[in-house]
Amino acid sequence: MTIEEEIFARSTPNDAAFVPFGFVRGRDGSYRYSEQFLDKQFRADVCIKNGVITGRVFDIASDEEYMPLRVTRHHGAFVNEVRTAYSAVLRRIKEACFIQQPFLSAQANRIARAVNDAYGDAPDFTFPTAPTYAVFRNPQNKRWYGIVMNIARGKLTAKHDAKKSRSSNNGKKQPGGTRHAANTRGDTKAAAANATRAAKKSRNSERQTEGEKIVEILNVKLAPEKSAHLITQKGFFPPYHMNKKNWITIVLDGTVRDSVIMELLAESHAFTEKGSRALSGKKLLSAREAHTWIIPVKPDYYDVEQDFRRDGTIRWHQRVSACVGDTVYMYMSAPVYAVRYKCRVITADCIPSDGRSEVNVPAGTHAASMNSVDTRTTDVRAKVAPHDTPCKEMVLRLEKRYDDDALPRTRLRELGVQSVRSARHLPDAAIRELEGE
Repeated sequence: MTIEEEIFARSTPNDAAFVPFGFVRGRDGSYRYSEQFLDKQFRADVCIKNGVITGRVFDIASDEEYMPLRVTRHHGAFVNEVRTAYSAVLRRIKEACFIQQPFLSAQANRIARAVNDAYGDAPDFTFPTAPTYAVFRNPQNKRWYGIVMNIARGKLTAKHDAKKSRSSNNGKKQPGGTRHAANTRGDTKAAAANATRAAKKSRNSERQTEGEKIVEILNVKLAPEKSAHLITQKGFFPPYHMNKKNWITIVLDGTVRDSVIMELLAESHAFTEKGSRALSGKKLLSAREAHTWIIPVKPDYYDVEQDFRRDGTIRWHQRVSACVGDTVYMYMSAPVYAVRYKCRVITADCIPSDGRSEVNVPAGTHAASMNSVDTRTTDVRAKVAPHDTPCKEMVLRLEKRYDDDALPRTRLRELGVQSVRSARHLPDAAIRELEGE
């Protein structure tokens, strides 16, 4: 890791602060800054382009780059003095022009913001011996539903690669040479063997470099049957330093989409709720009562009311572990910003017969039930990201309508629900407010 990577880790650039600090914007979109330091003996040239920070240090007397700065085995007093002074320049830039982030990777930071929006929980850096590890916990009972760690990628893949290697060699007879082969044939085989060994050594070196890379991972708790299925997919691994029956590890490098991770976090969060238990590895029920969810609805995309008037039900994509008997409140987003419907789940975990795979589009939606039908109908499904496989559906039966002032966004925030960007559990206080208890 370079000096720049170490200092600017867990931070993102604030472009608006570059020019006021003294950076000069180039035609290629980069920002460059120069500063003399250490009694004007050296000059630091710093470049920021596409979020990547690089730097060079020059000896002003010779106008040559000071290379000992980058040689890690050089620990002389003067070299260390230059490193310390250069690092101080970088830290001033970081303090003035960068925003501190909790995690290393962009995806980990996005997930942290999404968790805060959904549950109001910030990452808790609770381990003195591992200060960069953080947990997401239910504040009501302090139980974990997620843990973020940064480790060498090789720690995830080493056991898998070793097992695969043993499997491939199992039962195979190793080839042997013959003393009676012709010299030319022997030379050819020897050369081929040397080439094979060289190629293998090169590949092992590349694997070692890849294995040494630091990646951030997220551990979530799931039903064993679901973990067993996910473990065969890219981006998922056996749990790192967690119970192998109940947890699974996700690499936060973009392989697994944010929406999928948030769905799994919702299931993991459900395990932390009072009285929750797993049923058949698919659904989570409370021993006290069924779960209560709140889901977002975009009224400018479709007219839910018209679907309810047709037969009192609506088919909806199921992004959470809802089950029959659960209560679902529908929160209308812009321009309404309020809870408007209370529904009951009457069917869950259905696979759409038409193979539809759009995100958050009611399966029952058709041209007649869309707002602004004449212009929006053909565009709606193009505005949402497709999924690789069809999403499960649930059927909701309307039970109650609310006035828009019954539970508006302002009151939801007061009750701890900062935003409703995806399906999530509704706090008891909000339920009591809606039901007049």
